[in-house]
Amino acid sequence: MDVAVRLGRFVAALRDIDTAGAPASLRPHPLRGDDGGVRTDIRALGAAGVIDEALATAVWDGAQAALAAASYHVPVWIHGDVFPMNLLVDRGALSAVIDFDLMGAGDSAVDMVPAWTLLTAKTRPLFREASGVDDDTWARGRGWALKAGLGAIRRFGVHSHHPRAVTGRYALSHTIADHRQAT
Repeated sequence: MDVAVRLGRFVAALRDIDTAGAPASLRPHPLRGDDGGVRTDIRALGAAGVIDEALATAVWDGAQAALAAASYHVPVWIHGDVFPMNLLVDRGALSAVIDFDLMGAGDSAVDMVPAWTLLTAKTRPLFREASGVDDDTWARGRGWALKAGLGAIRRFGVHSHHPRAVTGRYALSHTIADHRQAT
């Protein structure tokens, strides 16, 4: 629980920093321009029986629909790479967030990714509450986590034991399960 709350507070604190003069993140709009590739990956993994194609498509469609939201058009400070390998935990407590190479102004949804790449159904709501994001940012974050999971599986393979493949499979299963529970 500590990791979820502290991480949520971290991304909320980033969003509260004034962006005047901030550089754009290298991931300012993580969902833009990838619709065709994501849908191709969903179809391929659906055909292989790895994911439920209809539910994965629904996650992606929800993220795409949330692109019209006002929160998408207001850049805020983001870390840009809050994946498990950039989080240090000591005895169950978040001790550091590292790798700030993608930090800059962008869509806060990208920093929601740990909700589906690291956290559980039990701790995810704690992270969301601490981060204070709206429904559209949350839906875009879920879509970004789905996209990241698909990319990891495409790169490393469905059955790979590579840490990114393991995280990718976790992200796919959790984004889909979370979407199913929310609808």
